[in-house]
Amino acid sequence: MKAPVKHHYVPQFLLRNFADAKEQLVVHRLDQSGSFPAVVLKTGHRNDGHTLYGPSFDGGKDRTTLESMMSGLEAKAALVISELASPAGASELSEEHRHVLRWFAGLQTARSRFTFGYISRQAEQEGGPIGLTREETQTGLLMASTRSHLDAWMASKDPDSHYKDRYSPFGSELMAFRWDLVRFKQPSLVVSDAFAAQSGIRVEQRHKYHPVQKNWAKHGIGVPLNESARVTMALTPTLGVYLHRGTTKKALKAEAFNRDSVYAAREFVAHAPGWESSKPLLSKSMAGNLDLQRMLRVAMAKNF
Repeated sequence: MKAPVKHHYVPQFLLRNFADAKEQLVVHRLDQSGSFPAVVLKTGHRNDGHTLYGPSFDGGKDRTTLESMMSGLEAKAALVISELASPAGASELSEEHRHVLRWFAGLQTARSRFTFGYISRQAEQEGGPIGLTREETQTGLLMASTRSHLDAWMASKDPDSHYKDRYSPFGSELMAFRWDLVRFKQPSLVVSDAFAAQSGIRVEQRHKYHPVQKNWAKHGIGVPLNESARVTMALTPTLGVYLHRGTTKKALKAEAFNRDSVYAAREFVAHAPGWESSKPLLSKSMAGNLDLQRMLRVAMAKNF
């Protein structure tokens, strides 16, 4: 059986949560104005985006190793989100819920096409390796970032593994936040290519940043995770996770949740058909945020 070519960096299970019964979405890309209909299968993917290349692989390429490793973590995340979204879902996140979601959030960061594009550009500007093909560059990025994260995830399931072997920089930083579930009575949230949307600067660190930097921080730019104010994760149109620096449970309005998702997006924002007409105020707010994000996106590194 031929290995699939479409490799989703935004998993299909997550997109399905925001699509209609026919797996239809309305997609707003950041590199163009307007929106268009799309199916889940054709959203958030790159052909051969997770393929490893090299003479050691059969036929010079390996399309299955990373995809297989990713599917195991994605399945765990899908199960956790399904449990939380069920009518009898928990009101609080358990340690197991947080464990799986922070590893999944780490995966989304470790395979981010924007992150890969940023690293590639920085390497070029600093006189990095010259003459590498795109396939060689992709393989290096995937092995250094994605494979390392997945290996750590596998090690985390072994209680006898060494701490350094199961360490996830992104996931470990998320443990410093308070995690709160936020539920909405009606479908209110949108999804973007950024699962864990970082925003703002924590109060005790704000004096270190000037006004322009504070504005960029709203878009997840220029501030390390350990100095950020909050992180949001949209799980379904009616369910999200709000990570903040407080010590007591907090809620977050849908408008602010969606703003974070849009500002963290680097490629697209999506929702089910009919969402805009059913939520005109949220739709209007999102449209304004999209306009700003599209304008700022041209100043950021291109996706790989």
